[in-house]
Amino acid sequence: MKPFLYTEDIPSNRSEVLDSLKGLAILNLTRYSWEPPDMAVLEYGIEAKEVFSLTAGCLIMSFDSGLIIGYGSQPSKNSVTIWIEKNEAAETSEELAEEDNELYPVDATDAVYSNNFWARFVGQRISNITILK
Repeated sequence: MKPFLYTEDIPSNRSEVLDSLKGLAILNLTRYSWEPPDMAVLEYGIEAKEVFSLTAGCLIMSFDSGLIIGYGSQPSKNSVTIWIEKNEAAETSEELAEEDNELYPVDATDAVYSNNFWARFVGQRISNITILK
């Protein structure tokens, strides 16, 4: 396992990872919320269908190649961040979001805690990547 592959960093420093996504189909989008979805509704004062997009926590994107990418944020750098959760050879990072008992998964296709805007991306292929600086 190459440690650099799993290092969280800003997208412009991980362009090789983003380039590798072109042509891959998205199998799943899961937000790993810091709060249970029903509590996020109360805590943030949002509608249930907005939990996937508005709750705090990382986003995990699974692809048809077996690759799983994580996305988070880094306020100190005023940026989003990316990392590899699992590569195509099933090598994983040391701390998988799906194994963190303190996080609450919310699927993009969840009928209660998400909406069609996010669900429509599941099954689609990545055709282009743009990094805004």
